[in-house]
Amino acid sequence: MDRDGVPGALAYDGRTTRTAGVADLVSGRHMPGAQGRFRLASDTKAFTATAVMRLVADGRIRLDDRAGVHVPQLAGSAITVRQLLKQTSGLPEYSALVDWSEAGTSEEYLASALDAEPVFEPGEDWATRTPTIWYSAW
Repeated sequence: MDRDGVPGALAYDGRTTRTAGVADLVSGRHMPGAQGRFRLASDTKAFTATAVMRLVADGRIRLDDRAGVHVPQLAGSAITVRQLLKQTSGLPEYSALVDWSEAGTSEEYLASALDAEPVFEPGEDWATRTPTIWYSAW
């Protein structure tokens, strides 16, 4: 933890939870247990993109499908699966829109991004900080 500059670490093997450090340096809050929840943020992008590409390879979805076919919260949007994967959806990064002092759900975080103005029109630009929340909706 000292070497990588992270406040804490958690490992769960299905039976035992091992923790070190704290969940928050400011408050000193303990790491969550095996049933606890914590933000993984962008760490989930690669895993989810791989899972989505497996669905594409299996013919269960297409990259040019409207994302709303698979993520109901995006039903009225022109955003495609490809644009989400390429970070060209135009959705704003939700982390700046959320009050992190209170717990929220993936659905609430996605709603905050959808309620905000798009950063750009879908497919018109590329953003390095594309919302991570859509990944949890899959």
